[in-house]
Amino acid sequence: MAVRKMGQSFVIENKAGAGNNIGVEFVVHGAPRRLHHAPVKSRQRINTTLYKNLPFDFIRDIAPVVGLCARRT
Repeated sequence: MAVRKMGQSFVIENKAGAGNNIGVEFVVHGAPRRLHHAPVKSRQRINTTLYKNLPFDFIRDIAPVVGLCARRT
């Protein structure tokens, strides 16, 4: 169904580990001309303070597209 709506095929990969940094790096440095999406939690922003040598700048390299859920506190 998603293939019909998007007009192209897609692959879902699970890149777990390092507080989601492995998956985010894959998206940031992904192949040009391809769409890469990553579900990123708000705690991902904290990783920029916990990990000193990340191979990407989270604020510069990641752009929010849509909020999937919200939780009242």
